Amino acid sequence: MADNINSNKIQRISLAEKVVERIIDMIERNTLKVGDMLPTEKELTELFGVSRSSIREALRALQSMGIIEKRQGSGTYVKSRIINNDGSCFNIRNVLQRFSMIELSEARMIIEEQNAALAALNSSEESIALMQEANERLLSRIDSEDKYEIVSLDFQVHRSIAEGTGNSFLVEILDMLLEVFMDFNVLVLTHEKTEIAIDFHRKIINCIKESDAKGARRLMKEHLTDVHERIILEGYGPGEIGEFKLEKLTKNE
Repeated sequence: MADNINSNKIQRISLAEKVVERIIDMIERNTLKVGDMLPTEKELTELFGVSRSSIREALRALQSMGIIEKRQGSGTYVKSRIINNDGSCFNIRNVLQRFSMIELSEARMIIEEQNAALAALNSSEESIALMQEANERLLSRIDSEDKYEIVSLDFQVHRSIAEGTGNSFLVEILDMLLEVFMDFNVLVLTHEKTEIAIDFHRKIINCIKESDAKGARRLMKEHLTDVHERIILEGYGPGEIGEFKLEKLTKNE
């Protein structure tokens, strides 16, 4: 009897590990992207053909690895797609702690301006359509009370522009930077800022569609200037990534 119980336990853990491997594979292949919400437990059960207990065990493992995160009342989301050889999550924030937010914001502006210009030269009709679809998804959720969802959708527009460059390294670098800026953007998010962002996205995508690299670069710089100036105003230094205080951000408003 004891042998049978142990055998069942080993089988259950094995199934959970297989689910972990499948989800990590989906993240590495960009089937699931940073900021995407995972299917529900029921949907995952049907997708992988395993029990709900195996799904829950797999999700707990992924959460402990830092790959996914649960948000109260919202769902489970992909937090990072950078996986070490041992299956653990590489935490980019730990690496970037030595830099100030101003430095990171400057780097982001340089990279995203170049992404927009390069996308104007390299984008296909299909990649431009994906940019437009990403911006429309953001527009459709503009009234969502989940600020993380809105920022994630916003970042997906920027990621789609990076993908339009045809340079996968630029996409990877942008993923790392956007992960760092997530909490900051959530805290400073307003409905008006989202409306402005959507309008900028449309103009940038139109420039890309017209192969106007100079215009795309200029508009992307204007688009990111607001966040950059806010970071300068608050004077965030090294080691303050992800430690934004709401009272600090709103003290001058």
